[in-house]
Amino acid sequence: MTNPRPRRASKQQAPSEEPARYCDQPACPSASGCTAARAEAFLLLGPCGTRPLGPPWVPAGIVERPDAALGERIAARAARHSLSQIALIAAQRDDLPDGGSETLAAAVRAIRRASPATRVEITCGDFGREARCLRAVLAARPQQFHVGLGTCPRLYPKVLPGCDYVAMLECLRVAREEFETIRLKATLSFGLGETRDELVASIADLKSVRVEELCLAPAPPELRRGAGPSAEWVERVALVARKLAFDRVAVLAEPRPCGVICE
Repeated sequence: MTNPRPRRASKQQAPSEEPARYCDQPACPSASGCTAARAEAFLLLGPCGTRPLGPPWVPAGIVERPDAALGERIAARAARHSLSQIALIAAQRDDLPDGGSETLAAAVRAIRRASPATRVEITCGDFGREARCLRAVLAARPQQFHVGLGTCPRLYPKVLPGCDYVAMLECLRVAREEFETIRLKATLSFGLGETRDELVASIADLKSVRVEELCLAPAPPELRRGAGPSAEWVERVALVARKLAFDRVAVLAEPRPCGVICE
C-alpha cells in the first residue's frame, strides 16, 4: 500500500453529535423514500480515498484522519431511530495499515450490538488487495456486501485509476466462498463509453461469483460520455441480466449519491 500522509479532519464531531448522513451530502432524488423506510447511509474513513471507489463514486483526493468514534455514533442513531437499514460506505484508504478495515468492522459490530434489528450493508474497496482485511470486515457479519464494480475492465484505467477489476471480483468470490450467509450485491454504471457486449460480459462475471442482486445505474454527469445509451439499450442489457437469474435486477433512472439503498 502507498502511504500518503492524512491531514487532520477540519472538524471532529463530539460524541453526542448526530453523525452526518451520506444521503445529505449531495441532493438525493429519493431521500424522502429512504427516510420513510428508515434507511440511511453513512460515509466512513473520510470524504475522499487514496483511490476512487466505484458506485457510489467516492473520489480520490486528500485524505483525512478517520473519526474513530463515528461507528458508535451511527450505532446509537440506529437504536434511537429504530432504523431498518444502514449502509456503511468506506473509501479506499491505502494510507492506513489495514486499509481502514478495523474501523469498518468495528462500526458493523457496534450497530449489531446497539440495534440488532437493523440490517447492515457495507460498500468498500479491495483494501489494497489484502484479503485478510476484507475477511476481518466480513467476520463482523454485515447482512449484505455491496461492491461497486463500476464498469468493464477496458475502462478501469480511465474511470477508476489505480483500481483493479479482477481484485474487486476476487472480493466477491472470497465473500461467497467463506461467508455464505452474507448477501452479495453489485452495481454497474452505464454511459461511460462501454459497449453493450462489455457490460453484458461484466454482468456474467458477477453471476459467476454468485452475486444475488444487481443494480444498473447511469453514470453521473461528470463521468458520462455523451448523452449515454438509450432506454431501449439499457432494457436489453437488463433483460440479459434477468435471464441469468439474479434474485433481483434493479435499473435506476438517474444517478444517485447512494445506489446502495435507493432502488
